[in-house]
Amino acid sequence: ITVLTDYTPTNSDGRSEVIEKCFSLIEKGEDVKFALCLLSHIWKNVDQEKTKSKFIILLDKCKPQADDIGLLFTVMVKMAENYPAPFDHKEIKKMKKLIKPFFNPQNNHSISTFLKSLITIQKGKLFETDELSKILKWVSKDPENVDNSFFSLIMLIFGKINNISNDSS
Repeated sequence: ITVLTDYTPTNSDGRSEVIEKCFSLIEKGEDVKFALCLLSHIWKNVDQEKTKSKFIILLDKCKPQADDIGLLFTVMVKMAENYPAPFDHKEIKKMKKLIKPFFNPQNNHSISTFLKSLITIQKGKLFETDELSKILKWVSKDPENVDNSFFSLIMLIFGKINNISNDSS
């Protein structure tokens, strides 16, 4: 992948063509890991509408293997930097649907890191307070699955909802 990214066109049209091919692979369910890996190296945010449409493709069509969920989250976080805020209810519902099959102790760290990143990107404007409350209930629903990574996510969300600054000292 590193070698491929070195040879990826730097001009906008060439890069867009490679990005389109990656999303085509994802939509077909072919070489998803390869497409996500390449996207994680070459994605450049252009306009918000294109970012949103590609983000929605990931939510709707991307079915990664369990080992590749972190790679998907990396691409989604990169894209979220230029996402038109805030996420709406449908987008968050799709996000939960995407994450749900991976919701187990082995993936808690990846899931919590992903959600923390989304919550802090764009100065926290990607989530409305009511949606954060729903996410808080969702991640804390099963106390048996709440480990340190989920606990820190819960604290972050609680702080955002209640406008409490996160003082780590």
